[in-house]
Amino acid sequence: KETMAAMRGLTASEISALQAGTYNGVQLLSYYEKGDTPVPIIYYLVPTTPDLGTDDGGSVIEVSGNKLYHIFNADLDVRYFGARSENANNHTFIQNALNYIAANGTCSLSLPPDQILLISTKLLVSSSVVINGNNGTIKSNTISSDLIEFTSNYNKIENLTVEGRYLTNQLGDLVFRQSNNNTITN
Repeated sequence: KETMAAMRGLTASEISALQAGTYNGVQLLSYYEKGDTPVPIIYYLVPTTPDLGTDDGGSVIEVSGNKLYHIFNADLDVRYFGARSENANNHTFIQNALNYIAANGTCSLSLPPDQILLISTKLLVSSSVVINGNNGTIKSNTISSDLIEFTSNYNKIENLTVEGRYLTNQLGDLVFRQSNNNTITN
């Protein structure tokens, strides 16, 4: 399928072909428009057990009562969850990607190179993660609390610019609460 919207619009006959094993999976070429994700990925029909969770817009997609899934192993680019610079708010997309990493612990998080991703709600990092900003920016002019809060140890943040609203010495753009052994470069 060309886009996530097209995949969400799978026909009953396409779903039946997946269930019958005619097709192994659905190859997704892009999220919104051609070329907006690093490479195409393949989604597979979710087995009946174990339940892989609810639709998160990236790793589990629900289509007409059926679930399709993709397992990210090394590098999870937030664009696979729908984040992009054109969005007025990327919070849900980035948070869903962070939640996937917290649940699976199998990959690092990457932002699109040299892009500005706007958010309007604080991001919560609850498990050790490597974030490669690729010289990108997470920005908000509306959040009146911490921009990104880390509550886990051994985080690594590199090549990321964070722009928020500095309000007091109690709030900041990157906040580490009971979080040790973190590394921040560039």
